[in-house]
Amino acid sequence: MNMRTEHANSPRVSVLIVNHNYGRFLHDSLASVRAQTATNYEVVVADDGSTDDSSLVCDGFADLGVRFVTGKHVGLARNLERGLQQCNGTFVAFLSADDRWLPDHLATCLTALDEHKEAAIAYSSLLTIDESGDLVSAKPSVRVARSLPSGKIDPNDLLPSQFIPTQAAVVRRDAILRIGGFDTRLHYAELDLFIRLAGLYPIVYTSRATVEYRSHGSNLSRDHEKALAARLALYEKHLATSPQLRRRLAARAYAKTAYRQLRTATERASVVRARRNLIRAIRLDPRTTIRPLNLATLGAALLGGAFLPVRSLYENHLARSRLKLAVQRLLLMHR
Repeated sequence: MNMRTEHANSPRVSVLIVNHNYGRFLHDSLASVRAQTATNYEVVVADDGSTDDSSLVCDGFADLGVRFVTGKHVGLARNLERGLQQCNGTFVAFLSADDRWLPDHLATCLTALDEHKEAAIAYSSLLTIDESGDLVSAKPSVRVARSLPSGKIDPNDLLPSQFIPTQAAVVRRDAILRIGGFDTRLHYAELDLFIRLAGLYPIVYTSRATVEYRSHGSNLSRDHEKALAARLALYEKHLATSPQLRRRLAARAYAKTAYRQLRTATERASVVRARRNLIRAIRLDPRTTIRPLNLATLGAALLGGAFLPVRSLYENHLARSRLKLAVQRLLLMHR
């Protein structure tokens, strides 16, 4: 499918930054846009009713002509759609207000789209930085180490793991408009958008890490129950005619949520929620949920009073294991 040609009087790229009370990070984000080697862009900050100094931060980037589009707090999906309506570029490049781009991010993705004119999405990989902006590791994330897809893919391949990071994606705006923009009923509206686009167009992986993802305590992904509900809603929408795959992916989502809750639990209630999610996972698909490395955690969560064997296993064999922290959290249930 051929895309429309670029409009002579419009910016080549609309940089769409989503923000909600991330003023403390927004300067870094905008500075990384200013540093791009590609320069034909406009900047739209879609602000979801922030109450901090985000608008003042934007005022400090008058040279970029930042349009600060705000309104009442409506949630991520509707805020994305609100920002998209202000974009005029041939392409839309997404960025979260707490993340940063390396200087060649836009140029790398645009080159990929110029070389693959049938593609609707070009995407790169992530590096991880901490709250202060320092690299957690000088090496790219695991996404760089493996071969990520390019070309025509099965859209449902995006469901188990979102291998297209939103802040690393540059998308043709005509393609977004053709499929009706964001589905504002869904919290994971970006992933839903990529799934629908992948059903119609090829995608291109740049084989580069050009985005710095900031890991911090207020990342939206830290709300495990909300993230789980959002993922299940995606499965309900896209897998209505594939019940077996839907059960398997739902079981995996419940199990992964449980393990994440165990790793971060600080009170018994969190462990109880993890236990509930593990039980749901097992009921949906035991083969997906019960694996050798998970047995200690599953036993601790499900056996209740029969926990001493697991405690002994933990003390004697799991001191250096990835499961050490998870089992340690489960001790909260038996104090």
